[in-house]
Amino acid sequence: MSAHLRGGRLRGDHRNGTLPHHGSPPWPAADRLPPPLAPPARLSRRHSAGGGGPGRRPARRGGGARRRSPPPAHTSETTPMERFVSRETRGRLLREGGDGMNPPILTTARQAGMLLVEMNNRKANAINREFLEAFEPLFEEVEEDEEISVVVLSGYDRFFSAGLDIVSLLAYDREEMADFLDLFRKTCLRFFALPAPVLVAINGHAIAGGAILALAGDARVMIEGEGRFGLNEVLLGLPLPLVAIDIFRYAVPNPAVQSYVLFSGAIFSPRQARELKLIDEVIAPDDFRGRVIEIAGTWGDKESAPLRKMKELLRAPTIARIERRLEEAEDPFLDFWFSESAQEKLHRIRERIEGKGADAD
Repeated sequence: MSAHLRGGRLRGDHRNGTLPHHGSPPWPAADRLPPPLAPPARLSRRHSAGGGGPGRRPARRGGGARRRSPPPAHTSETTPMERFVSRETRGRLLREGGDGMNPPILTTARQAGMLLVEMNNRKANAINREFLEAFEPLFEEVEEDEEISVVVLSGYDRFFSAGLDIVSLLAYDREEMADFLDLFRKTCLRFFALPAPVLVAINGHAIAGGAILALAGDARVMIEGEGRFGLNEVLLGLPLPLVAIDIFRYAVPNPAVQSYVLFSGAIFSPRQARELKLIDEVIAPDDFRGRVIEIAGTWGDKESAPLRKMKELLRAPTIARIERRLEEAEDPFLDFWFSESAQEKLHRIRERIEGKGADAD
């Protein structure tokens, strides 16, 4: 049975590979997309649940608090984003203390009006406190430098971001997890409200929290291949955090697709994600860098001030709603996180990760 919209409801099954099409990307098309795709291959078990790799126990409050070690060196493989931000043209290190042995979580390079950003937190770009804190200098740079017309964000190796760092977050007590959730909300909101347009170049897996980070951008392109995109929180017994719900609703305005994606917890191949309009274009690996620069250039060659003003006007109602909800409503995510059902599932995932390892090398 082919999947299609009928009477406002989504018909069909994501497994058959024929998904609804919802319009063209907001720029001149590259090659025409091939016919509907085959069902996505199952992710390896260690990356199938939106969890990142193992991490150390987080610092506790009070004396003797410990901080995690800096991330290890970049992978030796040449990745799509490493071709954007080469070792010879690395921009300002966004996290203090980065060097050749311990590179920063975020690195940048300038090209005309574009700011190219590579995320490399290792362990599948798992989202933990250190990862979120690394965005602060990036936010400040983009907010203060009006010469930046467009930001291009990508990950490393096979990973954009595989979601929350389940291993390290399970070591948090309720108060620590509440603090982390607050940081996650603020980071997502600030990224969503970033004044310059953001093109998200998804170079690999973007799962759960990683998918939300991608959806917070203004447009998304994804490299063709084994990378997967999806929001599988429901399979873990979790709802999306409030800020993530509003970002998702803005990026995916079709109610039928919203329900289909969130209620199924399905993980999609790049072409399936394109058919659902979760992303805007699928790009062959050999063309990835050139096409991303081409798309970003359609924004980067424009005057920055009107671009920023139009983005502000487009997103202002959603930003106001997010801020209002965060002030007035208790986020149910925290209660679900500590529920018996979710904890059981999360601990099983942690055991698999720790047993098999989740290093992306």
